[in-house]
Amino acid sequence: MKKEVTREYLLELFRYEAESGNLYWSENRPRDHFASEGAYKRYLNTKSGRLALAKKSVTENLTYNYLRVGEIQMFAHHIVWIIETGRRPYPMLDHKDGDGLNNRIVNLVECTSKINQKNTKKYKNNKTGVTGVVDYSYPVGSYEVFIGNKKLGKFTDFFEAVCARKSAELRENYSERNGR
Repeated sequence: MKKEVTREYLLELFRYEAESGNLYWSENRPRDHFASEGAYKRYLNTKSGRLALAKKSVTENLTYNYLRVGEIQMFAHHIVWIIETGRRPYPMLDHKDGDGLNNRIVNLVECTSKINQKNTKKYKNNKTGVTGVVDYSYPVGSYEVFIGNKKLGKFTDFFEAVCARKSAELRENYSERNGR
């Protein structure tokens, strides 16, 4: 049965534990959520009261809990936001500590895509150890520096390249956890 994703519906599906940020499958889920008695009994035997987990890597360094709600997939942090506030996040949510699995409401904040991108972690394939500083082998010892999709320049000295990137981060109000 297709239902609208409302706070009330989510409270029928989940129990939210604010202290841990965990979602649990409801022990009191109504029978009319299921197409058959067998499906309802399977739910009671396999999910009822248990931690609702379905980790999904979104990028190489970012993992969220992603759950099926009726006929759609939703991020757990969006479910928590709707349960706690009664409305969908606008335009998106950011995890203050950068941990996509920490869904405590105090760790979630509405933000724009531009602000969210200023909080990204350093990619695992980063060879210089500094976000936005790229080491090119030709010419030997040259570094290109970027912030967002803007090129800041090319440097032969690594220290100067890092200083250019860090200065740009300060100018553009990047989060202190950017690149960590």
